[in-house]
Amino acid sequence: MIRPASLASLASRPIRLSASILGMMALAACDDFRFPRDPNGTLERVLAADRMRVVAVDHVPWVVVDGDGVPAGVEVDTVQAFARALGVTVEWRRAPAFEALEALKRGDADLAVGGFTRSSVAAHGGAAHTYAYFTETLVVAAEPGAAVPDDLEGLKVYVAPDLLADGLVEEAGGIPVAEDAGDVRLALVPDWWLPASGLVPTPIELHRDDHVIAVPQGENAWVMRLERFLRARVGATGARLREYAS
Repeated sequence: MIRPASLASLASRPIRLSASILGMMALAACDDFRFPRDPNGTLERVLAADRMRVVAVDHVPWVVVDGDGVPAGVEVDTVQAFARALGVTVEWRRAPAFEALEALKRGDADLAVGGFTRSSVAAHGGAAHTYAYFTETLVVAAEPGAAVPDDLEGLKVYVAPDLLADGLVEEAGGIPVAEDAGDVRLALVPDWWLPASGLVPTPIELHRDDHVIAVPQGENAWVMRLERFLRARVGATGARLREYAS
């Protein structure tokens, strides 16, 4: 006769055996499922080669290229600081925005900078991006002493050509103008530029852009190292932009 205690003992054996098997499988597989992973080994390759390949897209003030072709600007400073933190050098290359994202897609670049936004990278589909490390808001501002409006209906607003934001002013009922003439008392400006502008902000905000750095898709270890660096520099981008504006 089998006693109940023996039945309990027999029933428990498969469970203990299964747990042991699962444990050994997990240990054997850990090398294949390390997280985070870079399927194409970007982080390991950059560190081994002591070189980071970066595509720079001309876009003031994020990337500024002077007469000798050497890039400067807010995001160039960020990349240079990241390279110093890794102990590597930067190999720069200039390209239009689409070509920069295509280089990431092909694996010909490790990063791309140039004022990229989350939506602009997502629209490409062949590249990925970091978290939004800086948010830029376009604000309507008024000259000192001018009336501060609640809306733009029928009002002229100066829009700098490089902002490419005439449509935003028109959608809000305003009239975009490309010259800061005497009768124009309003301007559309980035919020970071306001302290140096001497203008008075109105409550009218027309657009927000979440700025990111473009990266290759799927290279999680590489992106996490970059994002850790960016999070440690919170506030640095705004400060650098204000320096540029002053």
